[in-house]
Amino acid sequence: MLWAIGAHNADDTSTTPPRRDRPGYDRRVHEPTNYPGACGPPRTDEPAPAGLVFLLPQGLTVTGVNTWARSVVKTLRARGRPAWAIVHGGHGGHREITDPESSGLIRLDLPPAEDVRDTEGVAVWGRAYTNALRRCAHVSGGRLALIPTRHDACFAAGVWASTRSSGAWRVVLWQQLDSRYEDALLEHFEPGASALVGASALLARSLADRFPHRRTEVVCIPNAVEVPDALPDRGSCTGRAVRVLYTGRVEHEQKRVLALLHLSDTLDSRGVPHELRVVGDGPALAELRGMSASRSSVSLTGALDGAGVRRELERADVFVLASRNEGLSYSLLEAMAHGCAPVLTRTRSGSDEAVEHGVSGWIVDGAEDDRATGEALADGVEGALGLGLATIGQAARARVRDRYSLSVHCDSLEELCGGVVAGSTPAWPAQRPLLARVARGGDAAAAERAGSILAQDLGRRFVIHGAGGHTRRLLGALRAHDDRILALADDERSLWGRVWRGWRTVIDPAEAASLGATDVLISSDLHEDSIWDRREIYQRQGLRVHRLYASLSST
Repeated sequence: MLWAIGAHNADDTSTTPPRRDRPGYDRRVHEPTNYPGACGPPRTDEPAPAGLVFLLPQGLTVTGVNTWARSVVKTLRARGRPAWAIVHGGHGGHREITDPESSGLIRLDLPPAEDVRDTEGVAVWGRAYTNALRRCAHVSGGRLALIPTRHDACFAAGVWASTRSSGAWRVVLWQQLDSRYEDALLEHFEPGASALVGASALLARSLADRFPHRRTEVVCIPNAVEVPDALPDRGSCTGRAVRVLYTGRVEHEQKRVLALLHLSDTLDSRGVPHELRVVGDGPALAELRGMSASRSSVSLTGALDGAGVRRELERADVFVLASRNEGLSYSLLEAMAHGCAPVLTRTRSGSDEAVEHGVSGWIVDGAEDDRATGEALADGVEGALGLGLATIGQAARARVRDRYSLSVHCDSLEELCGGVVAGSTPAWPAQRPLLARVARGGDAAAAERAGSILAQDLGRRFVIHGAGGHTRRLLGALRAHDDRILALADDERSLWGRVWRGWRTVIDPAEAASLGATDVLISSDLHEDSIWDRREIYQRQGLRVHRLYASLSST
């Protein structure tokens, strides 16, 4: 499903004509269509297909992006098309999924992303990518389209390799998530991209609005999944527990997985027999496991391979998603394809495109508080039960089959890749550093801002929220104000009570005031927005909360 943003819409005031003069660039990409739009059969006069390469810096951990990339690579290679995924080694102690299908995987052993702090660090990744990409290019006739994911270092190294390929390798920027971090990445790396893709209609429109000079190179290709030939026979829920499932990254900043426990508690209190199963791995797994130990209705499986996830989806009646923000969730689409009735929180992008409330799923409004969000999700489960889970599941599968087919998705990708490798070569601005942290003000600017905040009224005492890589990068600046910093706070329960890097103890955010703190400084670039949105936990204690990247706020 390739949907064009930049062509002659009635409300389009741009005077830049579509770039139809490019050889091999299908004009239908730029014709106005009704979303989700079909591109028709492939052209017969196009040159040999370009190779597609995903760059996956987080290893084969359980994430929607990784699952999407592997599904696309598998499908394209089955068609005889050149496609690969360049995968880094294990990421942050998260267990990788077992992938029996290794065709198209290229594994690299590289320094972690948080250690890529300057041009030389980018070059280390870039040289490794280049060596791997040369192997791919040898098979594909030299032309490659690169899709970097997740980390600024990955985007930077992808552009680094592209600029040294004599125009043969092109970067495609793909926005999966409605977040200011992804906005910052796209803002910084847009000059090095040959196309900009939104994974949902809202994201694509947003890209076109933010980069009007690129409107003819902005398209919407919604996420997609394989749709089984038939629905599993789950039987009626009458006389048994409702089987509720979450699959994906076990993480709280974005996915808000702790709210799922409150969902279960609420169903228990309302006398709704159920089983909640959480499938996946991530930084909140240990905390979730500890909190669920006394809850008989909750079980955790850890990470499962693709076959294991499919078995869980075939068994489940309801799929739940408590996210604070999402793009077009791969896990959601996969569950719908298997006939699970989806119950999810409303987000700016993706949810109301994939799910028609009250027909193919149930959408609820999340809340600041995890408990309130869990209660809202419980309302959604009961609402779906009232409509009939089988009826909703059938409608959900039909919606995915009609709109989010992996086959049509790969048709669109093939067409897009052929266009970008045939187009003009983008030129990276000579004065623009590659690391996207520069777009956020850089570590040096963040350190200066942190120092300025910590140097305010000498009577104040601080807790630093964040015990991760960002705090490690700013440690020198923070230690310059050692006497004013009482502790670190973090949402991950497994860190509480530990002394971080021999410096400060990590505490529960709820305990900040009890230590005598008056202020909190958020130390995170990826998650600052979601932490800021939940700052009430500190404000209720009478603390003032400070952020480092407020200048990136968007409407």
